Amino acid sequence: MALQHRKNVLLFGAPCVCKGFIGRLAQAHFGNRLTVVGTGNLVRKALGSPSFAAEFAKMVSERNLVPDDIIFHLTHKALLEVPTTSDVLLLDGLGRLPNQIDWAEAQGLLASKEGSLSFVFNATPSIIRTRWADRQTRNADGKRNDNALRDFENGLKIYLDNWPKVLARLRHTGTKIVQITANADIETSVWPDVLSHLNHLVNPVAVPPPQPRTFQPCHLPGFGGTLVQTA
Repeated sequence: MALQHRKNVLLFGAPCVCKGFIGRLAQAHFGNRLTVVGTGNLVRKALGSPSFAAEFAKMVSERNLVPDDIIFHLTHKALLEVPTTSDVLLLDGLGRLPNQIDWAEAQGLLASKEGSLSFVFNATPSIIRTRWADRQTRNADGKRNDNALRDFENGLKIYLDNWPKVLARLRHTGTKIVQITANADIETSVWPDVLSHLNHLVNPVAVPPPQPRTFQPCHLPGFGGTLVQTA
C-alpha cells in the first residue's frame, strides 16, 4: 500500500514521555490493522551488525543523534516492509530535527488532509524523569547507573533544544496536530484520549470525532500553549 494511501499517525514527544508504550497499546488494540515503526527500535536492531555497532554504538548509548541519512535509510526500508493488511502506520521517533519533518512530508507521511495525524505528548520534566527512573529500575534490578542518567539528560537536552524548531516546521506542514497532556497515568488517562482519536481515524463514519478539550500548558520548555488541542 502506498504511503500516501495509508493513514499515517506520527508520535512526538520527549524521551520517556510515553510514546513507545502508546505504540504498544495501539498495536495490541488494532492488531494487524495497524503497524508500529519506531526509529529507536530500528537503530537498536541495526546495532546487531558489528560494522554498524562499531560506528554508532557509543553515539547511541550517549543518546546523541544518529545521522539523518542513517535514520532515513532505516525508516524507508521499514516502511516498505509494512504489511499490506495494515491500513494505519504509527511512526514513533521521527522528528528530532526539523529536516526530519521535511523528509516525512516528502514521503507523504504528513498530509494537510484527513488521513494524517500527529500526536504531541506533553509532560513535565519531573514526570519524564520518573518514567525514565522506573524503566531503569525494571531493566537494571534497581541499581543506579549514573552514566545512564547522564546520557538520558543529554538526550533530553538535545530534544528540548531542537523541539521549538521541529514544532514550527510541523505546524507549517498543515497536518492535523493533537496535543496530549501526558502527566497522568498512561493506561487510564492518556491512552483513552489517544484511542478516541485513533478510532475516528480508522473508522470515521462509525465513530464521531472527539470533542475539543481545553489544553493545560505544562512546564516543560518548548511545549507551552503555542498549539491548541484540535478535534
